Amino acid sequence: EAATDALKPSRAEGQKLEKPFVQVFGLEAERLDFSRKMKDFDLGNFKQRMAQENLRFADEKEDLLDLFAIAEQQNWTWYETYVLARETAISHVISVKRMKQKLAQKRVDEKFTQDEQIIIRAAKSKVPMLFLAELKKKRQATITQSERQLLLDLAKLGLLDEVINIVLLLTLNKVDSANLNEKYALKVANDFAYQKVTSAEEAVMKIRERNQQIQSRPAKSSQPVAKSNVPEWSQPDYKNETSAEKQAELEEQKRRLLAKLEQGGD
Repeated sequence: EAATDALKPSRAEGQKLEKPFVQVFGLEAERLDFSRKMKDFDLGNFKQRMAQENLRFADEKEDLLDLFAIAEQQNWTWYETYVLARETAISHVISVKRMKQKLAQKRVDEKFTQDEQIIIRAAKSKVPMLFLAELKKKRQATITQSERQLLLDLAKLGLLDEVINIVLLLTLNKVDSANLNEKYALKVANDFAYQKVTSAEEAVMKIRERNQQIQSRPAKSSQPVAKSNVPEWSQPDYKNETSAEKQAELEEQKRRLLAKLEQGGD
């Protein structure tokens, strides 16, 4: 016992922890921290407001973790967090991806032309369904079921409404049609999602950059079309629009050419 007692320190010694509690104690600390956040975040009122406005979670457990993190990072109350969740929801389902996109928006210090400013203001003024309905009304058309699904797909990529509206405008203006080219719209939307485009301003800048790149490409030299030695009237798609006198002359040329070929002439 004497030997064992000798090994014991006379008083407790230690160093002050330099790392956060969570990093040192791992998962258990995360759970405690999660519980603390739940108490600070009035989840009861949050869910009550959700029920009143028919808002739903996509995945309650995962969504709550992200919502608590957003509230903590922004130093927001439950209501401030709820307002953003409602604003960015997709068909009454909370989209944390779109909430993060909204928070990632930055001020764009760029000079836009008058036309670009009009487009940007319009894109920010309406939700995509109303924006598309207005565009199609001008073409005496209504929204199709596949276009409704397309709007959902674009939102699920994480794109905000104002960015989706730029995609819609670009797509409809690409072709002379009352219907969206859905494959093209998805292609543009995928590019915007990959490039982390978060605002109408950034979307317009991307389109401008792409147009400038296209215009700066060296124009392909037009190759002179080789002139055929075969008379036009011998072409299978030739349309006869000549006078009777001219037609007779052409027939005579044709007859002489055939005769020459039959005789083996050049």
